[in-house]
Amino acid sequence: MPYISTTNDINIAKEFNFNGKGLGVVEIDLNKVPSLQLKGYEQYSRFESAAYHYSVWQQETSVYQHIPQKAINGFVK
Repeated sequence: MPYISTTNDINIAKEFNFNGKGLGVVEIDLNKVPSLQLKGYEQYSRFESAAYHYSVWQQETSVYQHIPQKAINGFVK
């Protein structure tokens, strides 16, 4: 997939990390990411898609293909 999923909710990020591979959580400054950024709740109709509801719950922003090093603030403890 060409999109990288991010969230602005640290608890959501930690939950996905815990239930996933446990590689850690990275803080990203999305203001420093020049790539296209999409919010699911702006892309999907709330009446037609579970993706809409998941994107609201997860506070997701999808970044197209690349997050530059300058946008990465470091690992969250």
